[in-house]
Amino acid sequence: METSNTKDKDALHLVSAVYNKCDYFITCDDKFIKTIEKNNDKLKDIIGDIRLYNPIDFLREEMDIDVIE
Repeated sequence: METSNTKDKDALHLVSAVYNKCDYFITCDDKFIKTIEKNNDKLKDIIGDIRLYNPIDFLREEMDIDVIE
C-alpha cells in the first residue's frame, strides 16, 4: 500500500479496525476498498478476515436483499 494512492487517514482507520479485531470495515470510499482488494495477497496476514464493504453492499449482505440496480 506504500506505493498506492491510499491516504494516511484511510490506512489509520483500517489499522484501527485490525487492532480492535473488527469483523467489518465499512467505508464510502470505493477506491480504497478496491486498493485493499487489489493488494489482498500482501495484506491477508495483516487484515485477517475483516470484510470490507461500502454501506449499501453491507446492508444488502446483512439483510439478504437482492436488489437489481
